[in-house]
Amino acid sequence: MLTYANPVPTGPGKPAQMSAAALAALTQIQWMACRQATDGGEEGIIARVAAATWALAVTLDEQGCQPLQPTRTARTAAGSVYPIGVPAGYRPRDQIAVMLLDSDPTVRLQRLIDLLHPLARRYADGRASAAASTCNDATRTLLTTGFDLSATEVGAGTVWARDAHGPAYDGLSPQQRATVRPARQH
Repeated sequence: MLTYANPVPTGPGKPAQMSAAALAALTQIQWMACRQATDGGEEGIIARVAAATWALAVTLDEQGCQPLQPTRTARTAAGSVYPIGVPAGYRPRDQIAVMLLDSDPTVRLQRLIDLLHPLARRYADGRASAAASTCNDATRTLLTTGFDLSATEVGAGTVWARDAHGPAYDGLSPQQRATVRPARQH
C-alpha cells in the first residue's frame, strides 16, 4: 500500500491512502463515468470526464500501475478511454486538469473521486447488469481506504447504486440499501 508523509484527513477520522485497491476502484468508477458522460452528451460533462480521465492516466503512470485500457463499446471513442467526442491524442487545456495535477497524489485522487463518482453511480443506478455491484464494490473500496464520498451524494443523497433486478444483485448490505432511493429505470 502506498502512503504519503502528509496524508489528507478524510473519511471517518482516518487518512485517505492511495493504494493499489483505491486506484483499481477508481478505474472502475472512471469507465462508468465515461459511459454516463457519453449517454448524457453534455459538452461540459464530457470535458470534465475527459480531463479527469487524463489526470487518472497520469496518476496511474506515476504510480507504476497498469494504464487505463480501452473498451470496445458504443459509448467510448474507438480504441480510447475517453467519451465519444474527445479527439485522439487528447491533452486537456482547462483549469480542471491543471487543478487535478497540481496537488498531492492523495488529494488528486480525492478530487478525481469527487468528479467521477457521481456520474458512475448515476450510470450504474437502476441498470439490470453488473454495473451496480461493480460501482458498489468500488465505492466500498474507496470508503475503506479512507476517501470521503460525502460530496458525491449531492443530488442522489447516497453513494450507492441499486440493481434493477433487486437486492440480490447490487451487493449492498441492508443498512446500505436503506440509504438508497428507488432507482431510475433504463
